[in-house]
Amino acid sequence: MANAFANYTKLAAAVALLIGGGAQQGLWSDAVVELVFLPLLAWALFKLAPHRLSRDSKWALILLAAILLLPLVQLIPWPPAIWTSLPARDKIAAGYRAAGMALPWLPISLDPAATARSLLSLLPAAAIFLAMLSLDNASRRALVKLVLFIAFVSVCIGFIQIMGEQGYFYAITNPGMAVGFFANGNHNAAFLACAIPYAGARVIDVYSNRQSSPATSALTALLLAVLVIGVAVVGSRAGLGLGFVAGLLCIAMGYRDGFGGRRGALTIALAGFLVASLIAFQFVLAGWERRGAEDRDIVEDLRWPVATVTVQAAQQYFPLGSGFGTFVPIYQMSSPRSQVFERYVNHAHDDWLEIALEGGLPALACIAGFLAWFGRASVRAWGASVHSNGNCARAGSAAIVLLMLHSVVDYPLRSIAIMTVFALSCGFLIPAKNADTRTAASNIG
Repeated sequence: MANAFANYTKLAAAVALLIGGGAQQGLWSDAVVELVFLPLLAWALFKLAPHRLSRDSKWALILLAAILLLPLVQLIPWPPAIWTSLPARDKIAAGYRAAGMALPWLPISLDPAATARSLLSLLPAAAIFLAMLSLDNASRRALVKLVLFIAFVSVCIGFIQIMGEQGYFYAITNPGMAVGFFANGNHNAAFLACAIPYAGARVIDVYSNRQSSPATSALTALLLAVLVIGVAVVGSRAGLGLGFVAGLLCIAMGYRDGFGGRRGALTIALAGFLVASLIAFQFVLAGWERRGAEDRDIVEDLRWPVATVTVQAAQQYFPLGSGFGTFVPIYQMSSPRSQVFERYVNHAHDDWLEIALEGGLPALACIAGFLAWFGRASVRAWGASVHSNGNCARAGSAAIVLLMLHSVVDYPLRSIAIMTVFALSCGFLIPAKNADTRTAASNIG
């Protein structure tokens, strides 16, 4: 039964990573992923044993419940006396009055259908996190192998895409960029950057194991180099920065682990990272040449004016927000008529601001709660000499940091695939089921 649960978790994760790379609402592929994860969500809830959970695990579950509850509250209809008192609802009330209609009961969300879709998009991440609480270390490491394999395949597909401008999986995508299994090149770069710490953890563990063969050591180092180069091939400015930070975090993991007492291994790792970075830089230059001048000019980047409008709208709908999934109509109503873009603006390109707009003060409170939990769990992962999840816990912490940084300039967590990686990484910060920190192995393989 335990093997069946672990195998279904891997299947669901594979489906999410392979076809959950879109960032638009209403995609059929996202619906398929959500349907696949529904049984896992129910199964994971059934397997939970609250009396065996640690204090940190219980706090994580409370936080997860609050995150899922927030869009549900936004869908509850309220009487006119309440919703008309909310900011920026006067125009809605005026419309009903002008039409001679009585004011109905309405929810906080200005687009309940979009908010409902946003709630459904959270279910895969919730399911994978809950599943992690019931998996042992071996099953968790199998999930890491799956992520690394799909990341490697994504790099290979990316090369095909930039060489022949074919092999894309979404109608609305970035032609000419190495988007891999994603619709957006920046999101592929974020995914590959998140895979780098996990590949680095495997390299560290292999080099720390004196029984490992030279071939195994070479292959693990090659995988890490391929991922670093793969991030650069995408041609994303943010991806380049994420890849560099990911490499530094890998070296920090190696320093913290000690490479099993091999002092020269850290020097080799530093040299290898510099060589891979130099090779990657050549791909970055080639990628920027393929992109238009508008994409290369940071000053004229659309992110800055979009962020300005988003901040103004967030202030207008504060403190309860406009409802999750409502960014597009709210942005269109709030944007100055003189501000005309050639591109369709579907997100704020700053997920922190977009969450503040759609979720208001309750969403910001959830973020504060997560940061507090994450900080405590990360200190434990990096500070402990032995952790039940070994270097996977440190890699998970690194991946979460990378996604939080990327969310400042983009919206990676609007993709179900990356949300799955995020939830998996959060799971590694919680000790595995029946783990013994005194004897638990740290290797991934």
